[in-house]
Amino acid sequence: MIGIVLVSHSKALALAIKDMVQQMVGSDFPIAVAAGVGDDHENLGTDAIHISEILLSFCQEDGAVVLMDLGSAVLSAQTALELLDRKITDKLRLCPAPIVEAAVVAAVASSVGADLDSVANEALIALSPKITQLGTLPISSISVASNKAVGDHFYEIDVTVNNTHGLHARPAAMLVQLINKFHSDVQLTNLSNRRGPSSARSLTSIALLQIRKGDKINFSVNGEDARSAINAIQKLAYDNFGETLLTLTKQNNQHKKAITIAISEGIAIGKPLIWNAPPLELDDVTIGTKEQEKKKFNDAIRQVTLDLSKSTKFDDTKIAILSVQKLILNDPVLLTAVEMRLSSYHCSAALAWRIETDALIASYDDIEDEYLRARVADLRDIATRVLTVILGKKVPSIINPESPTILLIDELFPSTAMLCDSSNILGFIAKIGNLTAHATIIIRSLGIPMIVCPNLDFSKFSSNTVLAFDGSTGEIWIDPDASTLTEIEARKREFLATRYMFENDKMVPAVTIDQQHIEVLANIGNENDVMCANENGADGVGLLRTEFLYLGLTEMPDEENQTKLITKILNNLNKGSIVIRTPDIGADKPLAFMPIISENNPFLGVRGLRLSLRYPDFFTSNLRAILRAGINKDVRIMFPMVTMIEEWHRAYDLVKVAHLELKRLEIDHLWPIKLGMMIEVPAAAIMAEKFAGFVDFFSIGTNDLTQYILAAERGNSDLDMMQDATHPAVLRAIHEICEKVSSADRHVSVCGDAASDPIAAILMIGAGIRSLSVRPNQIPIIKALIRTISIANLNELVQEAMCCDTAIEARMLVKMKLGALSPAFW
Repeated sequence: MIGIVLVSHSKALALAIKDMVQQMVGSDFPIAVAAGVGDDHENLGTDAIHISEILLSFCQEDGAVVLMDLGSAVLSAQTALELLDRKITDKLRLCPAPIVEAAVVAAVASSVGADLDSVANEALIALSPKITQLGTLPISSISVASNKAVGDHFYEIDVTVNNTHGLHARPAAMLVQLINKFHSDVQLTNLSNRRGPSSARSLTSIALLQIRKGDKINFSVNGEDARSAINAIQKLAYDNFGETLLTLTKQNNQHKKAITIAISEGIAIGKPLIWNAPPLELDDVTIGTKEQEKKKFNDAIRQVTLDLSKSTKFDDTKIAILSVQKLILNDPVLLTAVEMRLSSYHCSAALAWRIETDALIASYDDIEDEYLRARVADLRDIATRVLTVILGKKVPSIINPESPTILLIDELFPSTAMLCDSSNILGFIAKIGNLTAHATIIIRSLGIPMIVCPNLDFSKFSSNTVLAFDGSTGEIWIDPDASTLTEIEARKREFLATRYMFENDKMVPAVTIDQQHIEVLANIGNENDVMCANENGADGVGLLRTEFLYLGLTEMPDEENQTKLITKILNNLNKGSIVIRTPDIGADKPLAFMPIISENNPFLGVRGLRLSLRYPDFFTSNLRAILRAGINKDVRIMFPMVTMIEEWHRAYDLVKVAHLELKRLEIDHLWPIKLGMMIEVPAAAIMAEKFAGFVDFFSIGTNDLTQYILAAERGNSDLDMMQDATHPAVLRAIHEICEKVSSADRHVSVCGDAASDPIAAILMIGAGIRSLSVRPNQIPIIKALIRTISIANLNELVQEAMCCDTAIEARMLVKMKLGALSPAFW
């Protein structure tokens, strides 16, 4: 496959383009970044030697198209080619196309098997759609391949496009990839605006047709496999060209309509209160000297960074979100742009910051991907936080209305969500937001109902308006009549009664009908999780994520600090064993003080135990800290991402080294200690009986095991439907693991997110699992569910589930078989 090399002055820019490309064509697409200068290439500039090193690998493969941003990037790329053997540079093409647009269209062309010159030519015309859209050149000046000659095998089909943003880049890429599986000529015409016909094999040609939502388009297919092609096209069109559309709920009550998106479950009934922060005005800002404004700006950055680091009271989800915000806050491109503006113009720090962040936010407007658009909320949040500090405004410490109300807000930011006191917040209605936004993730964890309603006019509501909504379905009622209000209140009572049932018995052991005890442990990452685990009746800790102790730290912590952090958490646990996982770093969880090399596919790269073994000094200090903190406690150590037996032995040897060093220094510590491993790599699952000869216990990480078995990266929002541990292939793997290690009498638990999913949890129990480690707030519901089932029934059920074709079928099977027994759980 032809690759792409991005030569840019900015490493951050190139990585962002790379991420966008891989989200469209797959994380395994060969695209590399040759950007920046200095340590880790974080400074602006280009380095010919670095570029030549990157290019060399592509010379030895199928070749690559090299895209450059501007100025010296072109010169550096040319110099890089001169440093390589000319006999091998025939596989490279320096392309003068625009770097962003060209990267997308070239990647799509390459992914369907185009040769080097074809990929380069596709990149060259990448600006054509934008030129046409803006009217810079007449349409006739742009050449579009077209061939509509009718042969013996000719078929046509008309389709109406329902995609919210029309046939934009991602669904168009799906179409191009499908068309290139067939030999027939496929022409596409936009019947609504009379553009075309154009070749459906070219992403650029499709973009020129400017297909919007509601447009009627025509496919004409001519060739020997035309019938198969037209059937495949029809199926893809029926599936909205591979793009799942948001499910919208329409509610018409007393002639008042609203289109809503369900965000966080629960039913809210109450009076509304608009809760928007006053706008930050810059009209009366006093401008100091350039040096004073630079100091004001840098002080604000330091202050907000410090505020983001005060995260000990938050759970691991919030800590991870704060880490993302810190990356935005310290983005070198953004900070450099502000500093250059302050140096070049006599303006205030507030104005410079607003101009640069507004420009960056505006650049997200054209992004079609919902997941990526959700990230702009973090940028707006950071922009507001810094501006507030620069202007010397007071930052609220808590969000708690005087009386119970439903808060109406334009957009809920993560920083606002983290300040919410749920005692007087009945629910949230926002105009902007979606299921993947960080703020909504936090609200769900707080148990506050929420919906998003873009077209709701808040100004028309009085303080006496009665609002009600269901955060599970998206239904909303405005001033409902008496009978409707009675029905809503009854629904709310039923919802709360179910929740109360779970809460009331949360300390009762999870014992099945046939008297089999199932251990329900907690996944934790900090002190707040510990409190939640204790309050919800956890039998112990099945996963203490040590990496969350280090997120946000800019320097590697020493052994003393690590010991204190771990000891503080362990001292607050009520009961049970504690499994401490060594840092699961890499891929989606990088640490600032441990540089990770750029990889084409980080989830298949140097992460988990692989990365720890590359930093033996840090790893050993981490092991010593665990041994020291574990005195007089039932602590076990678990290694993540174990693939090969020799990795296990290397880790085991380092634990012995840590013990011997502490013994030599006469430092008290836990010894002996049980050592276990996560099974999240298919190789480990297949060879589980081999590992059982060395390992004391196992824990199955369903997040990674699912993504690896189904070859579907869990960070790719396009593949969300495949991130389901109830898939028969995953269930079979879990069942086989349990069978393989049973003869060795090894303890097997599940600590992945699927253990917190009621349907997945009971299927895994049926597969042989007797220990589940779940999110602390899910302990009551999982315990309650276990008390309604029998192992005998589940053994039969999981055998049927493993014979299903899809995860959806497996889930439907559970609901059909157990729904009547346990209707409250799904």
